[in-house]
Amino acid sequence: MFDKFEPLQILKKMEFTFNPSRYEVWIGGQMIKNGRTNSILAANIIKIDSKEKIEINFVDDNLIYELSTKNIFDEFVSAKDRLQLIIVPAITNNENIGIIGFRNIYGSTCEKKFFNRNEPYCCNLFLQNGYIAKVTFSYSNPEKLLELYI
Repeated sequence: MFDKFEPLQILKKMEFTFNPSRYEVWIGGQMIKNGRTNSILAANIIKIDSKEKIEINFVDDNLIYELSTKNIFDEFVSAKDRLQLIIVPAITNNENIGIIGFRNIYGSTCEKKFFNRNEPYCCNLFLQNGYIAKVTFSYSNPEKLLELYI
């Protein structure tokens, strides 16, 4: 269904936009919220302390409590069926299996990061025929998943 990639590769950062039409929020395997959106998600390469990072901007009044309007990720990596933007702090206020797994594979991407409730540690890009079809955000405070679809 989704494009396949060679997993565990660190990729060159890229800018992109995604225009979803609907969203779903999941906690503990249960959908807790869903609806329509017409906001554009924009990813831009920025520099912080001479290091390239990717900043994701997304403003939707219905999702302001679910996703911060600006999110910064340190690395761009590949998994079998997705591309991932990640931030993996050595010191954090939240630990979960996802953060621990990324730390074991890639090491820490930053010294410390204290996540707010609406700040994800991972953004997944699912592509079909080279085009983004779905974007998801993974959180640890609490553990939840936000899915955006075209």
